[in-house]
Amino acid sequence: MQSRAAVTILDIAREAKVSRTTVSAALGSTGRVSGATREHVRAVATQLGYAPNQAARNLRRSRTGAIGLHLPEKVTGLAYYMDFTFGVVDRASEDDVAVVLTSSSAHSSALTAKITDGIVAVDLIDGDPIIGDLESRNIPLVTGEHGRQAVGRNGGTVWSDHRSSMLELLDHLYLRGSRRPAFLGPGRSSDWGRSLHRGYLEWCTRHGVQPNAADLAFNATAADVREKSLKLLRVDPRPDAIVCAPDGSAIGVLTAAAECGLTPGEDLLVASCVDSSVMQMASPQITSIELSPREMGQRCADMLIRLIQEPGTGPWDEEHPTMLNVRASTRPI
Repeated sequence: MQSRAAVTILDIAREAKVSRTTVSAALGSTGRVSGATREHVRAVATQLGYAPNQAARNLRRSRTGAIGLHLPEKVTGLAYYMDFTFGVVDRASEDDVAVVLTSSSAHSSALTAKITDGIVAVDLIDGDPIIGDLESRNIPLVTGEHGRQAVGRNGGTVWSDHRSSMLELLDHLYLRGSRRPAFLGPGRSSDWGRSLHRGYLEWCTRHGVQPNAADLAFNATAADVREKSLKLLRVDPRPDAIVCAPDGSAIGVLTAAAECGLTPGEDLLVASCVDSSVMQMASPQITSIELSPREMGQRCADMLIRLIQEPGTGPWDEEHPTMLNVRASTRPI
């Protein structure tokens, strides 16, 4: 077997008994060759130990071979965004594409535009200039959830119907006996937050319930969660359920409930708008909405890579499903 460094496209063409053009098309997934020919050429390339020169390939295509990942500020330690990030990396690695973390600063945005072929941005916060900045630079952008400003022909969005997931969760609580659910929300500076608030207020109006809500930052501290939870629980009449949005905040609600002499799952139903392993390890285990962030990250990266390969074909729009996981914190039947 020849060494990796020695194997060239010409070597593969000779061994596979096809032209160099056919080998390039088969290995690059861009040319018009049959599936059988593509499979044959790739099998020969693997047998010979061929390793493509990715840098040269990117240079020929006027690409950098990297994509950017834009997260909300100060959320990198939260389980949802960690899983989303791994999903982006999973999909990018399939095409030998690197992932670069970026921020909202003008300098970072300009630098990222120079060194990447496109950007994935999740949970855009109102006022973040990244969409307009990237569009002015003609850089492809895929957002996880919609932003205030729609993406253009070089963009797309993967989103979930959080309003409907909130209505489903509140209907579940109603069937478990809740008539006064409170809501610990993430504010309304993101599409996720606005959609959850809209669902909560719609449900309250439908059932003639006075809304009882408080907002928390995405990265709220334990002290913040305790303070806002106690505020909700001290409303008269006391809520019989609390729905928590920010990732991990339901744990703080359990602590506040115990401080008020309440037993979660019995005196107070508790549910989370974000599922994670922490929700499953809590006592009691917490009913949560499964958002499948790793899969969503994979879908966002996949859409971006397709947009990079087919520029100007957007905007693309795909819905990502959610699922309600019922556990002991909402008194399952």
